[in-house]
Amino acid sequence: MKIKSKFKLGLAIFMVVMVIGLTLAPLMKPARAASITSASDTMTSLHGNHAAGSINAIPQADMVDNESVIISDGTNTMCLYFDVSGTLADATGTSPACQAATEAIEVDISADTTAAQVATSIETQANTAATTTVTAEIHTTGDNRVQLTNDAAGTAGNVAITEDVADLDFIVVGMRGGNTAADHEIQFTTPTGAADTTDTITVTFPTGFDLTTIGFADMDLSYGATGTETDATLAAAPGAGAWGATVSGQIITFQYPSSGGTAVAAGDVVIIEIGTNAASGTNQIVNLNSVGTAGADEGDNQILSIGGTFGDSGQIALGLTNDDQVYVEGRVNQQLEFDLNENICNLGELTASTTGVCSVTFNASTNASSGMVVSYSGTTLTNAASDTITAISNTTSTQGTEQFGLNLKANTTPAIGAEITGTAPILAAAGNYATADTFDFVTGDTVANSTAGINDSLATVSFMANVASLTEPGIYSTDLTFIATGTF
Repeated sequence: MKIKSKFKLGLAIFMVVMVIGLTLAPLMKPARAASITSASDTMTSLHGNHAAGSINAIPQADMVDNESVIISDGTNTMCLYFDVSGTLADATGTSPACQAATEAIEVDISADTTAAQVATSIETQANTAATTTVTAEIHTTGDNRVQLTNDAAGTAGNVAITEDVADLDFIVVGMRGGNTAADHEIQFTTPTGAADTTDTITVTFPTGFDLTTIGFADMDLSYGATGTETDATLAAAPGAGAWGATVSGQIITFQYPSSGGTAVAAGDVVIIEIGTNAASGTNQIVNLNSVGTAGADEGDNQILSIGGTFGDSGQIALGLTNDDQVYVEGRVNQQLEFDLNENICNLGELTASTTGVCSVTFNASTNASSGMVVSYSGTTLTNAASDTITAISNTTSTQGTEQFGLNLKANTTPAIGAEITGTAPILAAAGNYATADTFDFVTGDTVANSTAGINDSLATVSFMANVASLTEPGIYSTDLTFIATGTF
């Protein structure tokens, strides 16, 4: 336990009519060519997000030589090991975990005093890493927190920072939040519509967007008047009443049903959803992995193209940014409270016809996610001549028989004790100490516990002692130690 994220509309129709005698030749199919309008692509991630983390530094006096922090970029690791005394040599004397890292970097803090100075030393040395592509930065002068950002976007950078600094105020968070996958919702208005079995609608993504995991089940297609769009049935190939939806490289192609299709009317809004936003979607498009891919710079646009044999066409600019998420961090300290309210418990005069009883109370609370345990250690009642009163095991009180034990319940025989109280969730009596009128004494036993965090709990520990008519005289006593342990 350490208690420590408009196009101008143009339409041209050409018709050729040939007349020979009284016979009229068939009209040629109009060549449709129009620009889509009101086009957009809404993404859950405008760009690949970079894994991030932080280190909360502490004053130099609270650290010791060779304590270390290990940071990974998903491929390589750097170990920052601290030279507090100023006597360590570079890359020597480091911990086994540090020696296993790709690169070990000494952080000399022997001349530092404050936590802010230690943070500056961490920032400086972390940025000397030759192979680990993580950038360290202190955002505010005088701050003791070092922000860490993976230089590349993606989930590979989501590797937990590890440390072996003993002081609990030295806190690391992350790395996490790296992601490049995104849902897309593409929307446009078609001037022409689609109604022929040969009609296709294509969506072409820029180079650098990865569509390899996308199948028809990861897409939804709907169209109709604004707000009343109807979902189309999609399949791997066009069929009766079903649009075909296929992916080839950067191009997604939707082909009109082979029969029984519902026409896309001129002026309809077309909505294409790709990713987990689709009704059955499980896979997402992986966006550009880093700014600069395919010639894109921060703030530049990549172009998504709409086309196909249905005749309309257009482009959608996809704005790029290095990161579209804000990393918000807050700290909740580990908390474990345990207060023994009395330090003396007097059993009184013990005779073969009376039972000696007394009790003490304690308060306990914790925010440990896996709760806490309260245990005790010590020996049974003993006098100066080393005579003892027998410790009992899960037994009721019997006068005239040597017995010494305890429990955490409201008892009737003898009348002593109380139930544990507080506002739920609270501590609970455990094992053989959780049955009224039954007492136990085994050093090291757990007498109370919880499986999660608990509010302030008031527990009563009741002691019971009986003696026999031949029990040796003397003052019998014992020192018991109660221990509370949280599992964070």
